[in-house]
Amino acid sequence: MSKLGDKLNFNVMKNSASETRSLSQAIPPRSGVTFTPGQVIEFELPGNRPFEFLDVNNNLKIKLPVRYNAAARATPNARLDRAGAYSFVNKWEWIQNGVVISSLPRANVLITALSDFQMSKEYKTSAGRLLEGMEGDYLRGEIVATADVARIYYLSCLGCDLAMTTPHRMLYMGSSGPITIRLTLESAAVALVKTGADYSIERPELLIQTTFLPSDTMSQLSQFVKSYSVLCNSYDHMSALSQQEL
Repeated sequence: MSKLGDKLNFNVMKNSASETRSLSQAIPPRSGVTFTPGQVIEFELPGNRPFEFLDVNNNLKIKLPVRYNAAARATPNARLDRAGAYSFVNKWEWIQNGVVISSLPRANVLITALSDFQMSKEYKTSAGRLLEGMEGDYLRGEIVATADVARIYYLSCLGCDLAMTTPHRMLYMGSSGPITIRLTLESAAVALVKTGADYSIERPELLIQTTFLPSDTMSQLSQFVKSYSVLCNSYDHMSALSQQEL
């Protein structure tokens, strides 16, 4: 075959695909089981996993089973703000070895503003409604159901630095120290639009799905990647400014 023919032979040109595996894990909080407004839910994102990577933006969710009190469920039912279940998040914090990686006070205020500008109506009426308690047709969030059962929400860490890498990068899990994720719960008076409404959260979980590379695949990657540093956008200072103005 001619040299031109060799270049057109895809099976000769392409490299063999590297082997990878996906690992799923549900991590319970280390700060308790049941939480009420004002308390802190604390998870530990494990470290010392040198063959794993985590897509923080897409493969990390916080499961929040929320139970409302009788006043919230009584007619007229309480409702969430436009950001849905993010109304429960007063503050995000990511901490490693005593160093604050990201601290986002008044996260619910920021996410409400971002949802107005950056989230489509189609998202709010589909995945946003199902997972996060949003609404696409109204300037409000989900209306609390009458039934006395926990409503389960699945939240992403919106607004946190490691969820906004630029360009998009996975988080290398091989660091020696775990990362503590702290979620401070908002007061019921702010999170729920109704006097006397209250809520509690029972058995939340941190859900992650990491990409595992076998040692030979990791060796090939290390030949091309000399550092696992990432560059992130940050809303930390913007959130602090919002706190002062509001």
